[in-house]
Amino acid sequence: MIPNIEIDLQYAGTNNFTHTKLYPPTGDTYLRKKAARALTAAQAALNGKGLGLKNFDAYRPFAATEQMWELVKDDRYAADPKKGSGYNRGVAVDLTIIILKQEKNWIWNWL
Repeated sequence: MIPNIEIDLQYAGTNNFTHTKLYPPTGDTYLRKKAARALTAAQAALNGKGLGLKNFDAYRPFAATEQMWELVKDDRYAADPKKGSGYNRGVAVDLTIIILKQEKNWIWNWL
């Protein structure tokens, strides 16, 4: 649904605070329609400036939330499984903005 978004799901690998894979690696990720539409609009706006989105996390299985809670047990850093999280509901994402095409003098083009 979101053209050329880069996906690098950190919890599908070991490059995260748990240092373990919390779910299988995949090239896809999921969100509810309203959240996905908002990201589609953001991606389109960024693409017009030569930028884009990189997604590190989105929907995650409830079991991943339970595993995080076992390590941290502090709702400032991990969701309490009694409440769940926006990630379990498909409405939260971890993103960064990336440069889609880096030219030799990209900083001057941006200014």
